Amino acid sequence: MRQTKRSGLITAEIEKIVRRGAAHLGEALWAYFPTATKEITERNISLHVGRAFADSEYNVFAEAPWNGGGDQHIDLIALDMARGIQVAVESKRLYGAEKLTEMHRDVDRIFDFKVDEDSAGEHPPWQRFGVLLATTWREDFASWWSAMNCNSPTDHEVFKLFYEDHRLQDGTFGSCVLRAFEEDKELAKTKFHYFLYGVFEV
Repeated sequence: MRQTKRSGLITAEIEKIVRRGAAHLGEALWAYFPTATKEITERNISLHVGRAFADSEYNVFAEAPWNGGGDQHIDLIALDMARGIQVAVESKRLYGAEKLTEMHRDVDRIFDFKVDEDSAGEHPPWQRFGVLLATTWREDFASWWSAMNCNSPTDHEVFKLFYEDHRLQDGTFGSCVLRAFEEDKELAKTKFHYFLYGVFEV
């Protein structure tokens, strides 16, 4: 999908909000790392990004029901009712090819998801966006994700499939450092803990 000027501006706005959420999460992790395994749960990722959307005057909802029913849900939705902007967010911990496979399925879910029109009230026609979020200790994953090129960190086919997915071609991908390696505490085998994000129009 070729982005319009408006779409590009909204994508840039969403990216700034997401990076602000990463900063909130990073500050929290410096104060307290809430796990003995050195892995934070996916809900913490969504929580801090949701806070950033709320600060930007979006209406934010966690665990939004899947298209009006069932036991499936989207991790987070953010709605700008005045401008008709709908953002669906899915979060993961990315530590292997199997998790990237799950994230690729999340792309399908984001493209399929729509808010319940009967509950949304009056608003302009929805312009829909998706956001993929992840944390990882793997520097090779973070480098590949940020560059989003064909230099995959492993030979697993999902990296090629993800890179070639036409729905993500105009998306914006990047990463932020959450927490540095602490030698005496052995937080990880790599130097940094990364926050990964992808923003794309649906």
